[in-house]
Amino acid sequence: MKQFKKVWRYIRRYKKLLTISIISMLIVQMLGLLAPLIVRSILDDQLVGITKQWYETTDSSKVAYQGNYYTQDANEGAPLTIVIVNGKYLAIFDEIVSGNQQFVATTETEGQLTITTFEGDKVVYTAQILTGGEVSSFYAPFLQPIFILLGLLILRYVFHILFLFIQRITTAFITTNVVRDARKDAVKALQNMPMSYFEYEPAGKIANRIITDVNGMINLFSTLMNLVFNSFLSVIFAYIGMFYLDSTLALFTFILFPLIYIWLKVFIRNLNEIAQKVSESASMITAQLNEIINGINVLQIFNYQEQTEKEFEVTSNIFRSEQLKEQRLHLSIGWNMIRLLGFLVTAFIVAYFGFQSLTVGTYVMTAGTIYAYNDFLSRLMEPVGVLFREFGNLQLALVRTDRIFTIIDAEQEDDSFEEIERFKGKIEFEDITFAYSKDAPVLKNVSLNIEEGSMVGIVGHTGSGK
Repeated sequence: MKQFKKVWRYIRRYKKLLTISIISMLIVQMLGLLAPLIVRSILDDQLVGITKQWYETTDSSKVAYQGNYYTQDANEGAPLTIVIVNGKYLAIFDEIVSGNQQFVATTETEGQLTITTFEGDKVVYTAQILTGGEVSSFYAPFLQPIFILLGLLILRYVFHILFLFIQRITTAFITTNVVRDARKDAVKALQNMPMSYFEYEPAGKIANRIITDVNGMINLFSTLMNLVFNSFLSVIFAYIGMFYLDSTLALFTFILFPLIYIWLKVFIRNLNEIAQKVSESASMITAQLNEIINGINVLQIFNYQEQTEKEFEVTSNIFRSEQLKEQRLHLSIGWNMIRLLGFLVTAFIVAYFGFQSLTVGTYVMTAGTIYAYNDFLSRLMEPVGVLFREFGNLQLALVRTDRIFTIIDAEQEDDSFEEIERFKGKIEFEDITFAYSKDAPVLKNVSLNIEEGSMVGIVGHTGSGK
């Protein structure tokens, strides 16, 4: 990309800051991978870990219930199953089958749990209703791991904020310095340009390039950082988490990429032309405003205000029309479609886990996995949204970057000089014609004699060729 190569001339002056920014971005993405896995462990392994199989043991340090001790660390001894149904905690002295559960209390302390298996068979278990104290006893082994995981989660958010701040402050420092350097170079180049350049380019348009279009370099850098580094890392770490949780569903998501490619191709084709027109229309407004402000006294003298307003309204309407086209494009096949795709992906996740293993009996065992997988998939979809959202900015940034570098890299006149002896004698011009541009002469067939020792004053209107 030629535009980025040009911008890199300025960015490479701040390689250390760029390295810090990229490393911080990598750490932020790694921390993003940890958060869903920690939450999943809290939900599945700790908060609802009580529903995993218990076994009777002789170790008195384990959970006591009805004169016996129970643990999940071994698979020997009489089994005990804890079930959560309609907010009630039930204890069953047996291993239970999977299926739809229904509990009917027969007394205040016990009742019958009926499980309808996927094959349609019904199995009935006698269940004891646990008291609040008994529930607390079964949860006791999970308290310490929960506090540790919560501490890790808080620590993760602290480091996430810290490194996100470092990444953004270093990026901001790079962009502000790049803009400053580019503006200095543009002004320096402007002073050495041939006069023919100013014949074709209005002063307002040149000012707009140095003041506004230089920001295209910032947008180009920021957009590429988001698309190339941040989004790429987001996809990589999202897939690491997805394959860790469910490799089959992770493989299914690869179907999205050809669809996104075709979708993006259609979007870009429509956006390129619009971005060019929006940028050009914005420059024309600035140029026209500059002419109006500089010539306001002439406009008032000749009573040209109404005509000026009409001409400016035409320019403004052209700019408005192009902006509306850009917004319609984003709203039709851009941002809104990304949101729709995100909703469909979420629905697909719920349906996938629902048809595969989501039953009333096992729901508490898979809630954390569903949460974590949905979080990873949202991280996978986020770069797609960034791609569509930032691509318009990227096109505009490319256009603006080209425009500012037409000044910075423009052909310069030779500004070298050497001392010469003072001329003596008369000056004579004979039939001289001069032009800054080929077809627009400012002097035509001028002849002039200036005798030695005499002084001549040349009088004329601005722009008449003095």
